[in-house]
Amino acid sequence: MKLKKRVLAVILGGAIAVSLAVTYPIPQTLAAQLSGQERRGGETTYMSVTGEMDTKAVGDERISQSEMSASADSYQTGNEAAKAIDGNEGTWWHTSWSNRQDLPQSITLTLKQPVDGLYQLRYKPRNDKDWNGTIQKFEIAVSQDGTTFVNVAEGIWDATRDEKSASFDVQNGVKAVRLTAFTTKGNSAGEDSQYASAAELNL
Repeated sequence: MKLKKRVLAVILGGAIAVSLAVTYPIPQTLAAQLSGQERRGGETTYMSVTGEMDTKAVGDERISQSEMSASADSYQTGNEAAKAIDGNEGTWWHTSWSNRQDLPQSITLTLKQPVDGLYQLRYKPRNDKDWNGTIQKFEIAVSQDGTTFVNVAEGIWDATRDEKSASFDVQNGVKAVRLTAFTTKGNSAGEDSQYASAAELNL
């Protein structure tokens, strides 16, 4: 997800303009109080404006999945990386089980154009009858050129089917975002941390 900036401007008596630029990382209703004064014929006239700005729609803004492509270290045929950005929770990326590779395993989202104000990744685990590959311990890295990555977040998600998110310091000029799985939940203890999967990824 990314941030937006809005500007609230007030013209007082055609003479004074006051503006307030607000950047916000979370949905909220922001009340902005602006006050100013203008002088006319030796008199001072005080004027004030109070405005309500609903930032929920902006805070919830996601980059369209059509503006990105996906690649992965490993995938099973029929469960390619692109399935994680197809807008369908009934399909998913899954690392190969016919040629299984040990974790960590990564999936990378590459944007068509660099973006500013990126501060969050959202992860939706698979929601079928199986658990294999449901990511728990993870790391997120970003890149401005698609080649050199810098870690911006790490953590452990609960092993549930709910959508999860990871927030980090605002990043600008981002060309690619990489999610790496270090531990995952499996159908059984023997299948824990054997695979990685994702039904949907959003920025």
